[in-house]
Amino acid sequence: MNRMRALTAVYLALAVVPAGLVLWGCGGQKTAEQAAETPAGQVEGTPAPGEVSLAVGESVYKTRCEMCHGVNGEGDGPAGQALNPKPRNHRDAAYMNSLTDQDLENAILNGKGTGMPPHKGLLTDAEVKSLVLKVRSLSRP
Repeated sequence: MNRMRALTAVYLALAVVPAGLVLWGCGGQKTAEQAAETPAGQVEGTPAPGEVSLAVGESVYKTRCEMCHGVNGEGDGPAGQALNPKPRNHRDAAYMNSLTDQDLENAILNGKGTGMPPHKGLLTDAEVKSLVLKVRSLSRP
């Protein structure tokens, strides 16, 4: 009986908890309608709806990407530790410079067939373009 409890604990620690962290780190679910909604009262200093900017990209990265890719984009986020292959290191300038902006947009929208989930329908076009700006900024000196 104790062996069964130990195996259950190991299973939970190695499978269920990391999977939950990955889902939580992906920022939850948001419908296309919710993503396109204009806030009732915009707070001063916040980006305008539809704005493409590094500030918007940083906000989206923090919400949707940091859990796997890490605060500094090195692929070392807490949810990414359970993934194989590990999340991409966005600070790898040689690799990141080999990608076009369209390559990055495709990866964001369609996922990568690895632990990288698709975000199509979850992010607006402006959020995707802003996220590309953020990812590009991580590989610059």
